[in-house]
Amino acid sequence: MKKMYGYVSEALRFNPAQPGVIRYSERRQTLKGKGDKEYIIPAKSIVFALTAAAMMDPAAFPDPRQFNPERDAIYMNYGYALHECYGNISMP
Repeated sequence: MKKMYGYVSEALRFNPAQPGVIRYSERRQTLKGKGDKEYIIPAKSIVFALTAAAMMDPAAFPDPRQFNPERDAIYMNYGYALHECYGNISMP
């Protein structure tokens, strides 16, 4: 089962069912970028978060264009933390 989970997770990383999410920011938010870079999200604005792009981030997935079903990584296929899908049966 764990081996199958690795293949499914990698396949979904390359071809996600939901490549992004739309969110509404009630308050002004500041996101930290690389180095000293900051991104300001104004209050009462709509944000489109590209989770598909995050799944190809080399900081989270070394050699991201390589299909590796044995990765030890946190995938966003089922959301994360408070936004995690109840259907997630991830392997520990």
